[in-house]
Amino acid sequence: MKKVTIKDVAREANISVGTVYRAINNTGRIKDETRDRILEIVERLGYKANTVARGLALRKKFNILVIMPCTPEIFWDEVRIGTKMAAEELLEFGVKIIEFIHNDSISKNASINDIIANNDIDAIAMSIVNFNDSDLVLSYAEKNVIPIAIFDEDTINRKRLFYYGPDYYQTGKIAAELMYKFCNRSGECCIISSTNFWSGDTSYKRVQGFLEHVENNYPDFHIVGSYRCTLAESSSVVLKAMKDHPEAKGFYFDQYRILLNNYKIFEKTEKDYVVIGHEYEEEYKKALQEGTITAILAQERVCQGYYPVIMLYNYLITGEKPDRDSYYSNTNIIIGANADNLQHSKYGCGYE
Repeated sequence: MKKVTIKDVAREANISVGTVYRAINNTGRIKDETRDRILEIVERLGYKANTVARGLALRKKFNILVIMPCTPEIFWDEVRIGTKMAAEELLEFGVKIIEFIHNDSISKNASINDIIANNDIDAIAMSIVNFNDSDLVLSYAEKNVIPIAIFDEDTINRKRLFYYGPDYYQTGKIAAELMYKFCNRSGECCIISSTNFWSGDTSYKRVQGFLEHVENNYPDFHIVGSYRCTLAESSSVVLKAMKDHPEAKGFYFDQYRILLNNYKIFEKTEKDYVVIGHEYEEEYKKALQEGTITAILAQERVCQGYYPVIMLYNYLITGEKPDRDSYYSNTNIIIGANADNLQHSKYGCGYE
């Protein structure tokens, strides 16, 4: 018979592990009815608390280091909202969240080794994006010194406790289905992608998902041009693709910066194109509502800062490894009809 864990209790009660922990140990503020409901579930499921982990948690304060880049600000500022939400939630448990925002003016001269050593770090949540010292940090996990969670973009063949973030291959497949249906299930389209294109890269995974989904499912729909370009040359490449393939109905952009730099080209064309891209910007609202951009597939940004921290804390207090290697965040499909109704919180985003 499978051992009942604190996560099973939390799942049954539809609350956080931290709240279950407070109820069991009679610590912190919690409503009487909530405590009673949790204790009833504990008894019903037959949960036996891990006394070693509980004793450790009661006497130890935890330091969790969060590593992420500072640019693009619109993206990472929202991820940091999630980190701050987690920090506020865990404050009463004696958990301190230490942020290392690399490439900014404060952290660029700091040594990540010194930060880890001087702050007695218990766990690390890290985005590897544009982080030159990611190999150094991952070595702590490989030596079983510090548990590390990766978010936003996963590592390849490297040891970490878990990954939390988008399934980029799957979002490419979703983009392909949207393109096919908005193009009335037939015709041709072009792909405009970044030159930063390798087997582990976000762009590669999205484009592979797009290509394979079209090839495997839509015999009457064809990708007639796939272009890679830098941001600087992207406008001329989009215009060239239009000229090379006048029958193309749609354009798929796998990188948001390239779409952001070029969506206004489609405002000036007589032809109505289907335009699909990734990552929502406030600037896109009007373009979505007017039909210049057809659809945007947007990551849940806030929860990528929130859930890795909460899950690491759960691991620290229970000693129980996550039941999965990867947790995929939700993908929001934004069109003109819902472009006005976007809001972010930890609620409404979670595991798939």
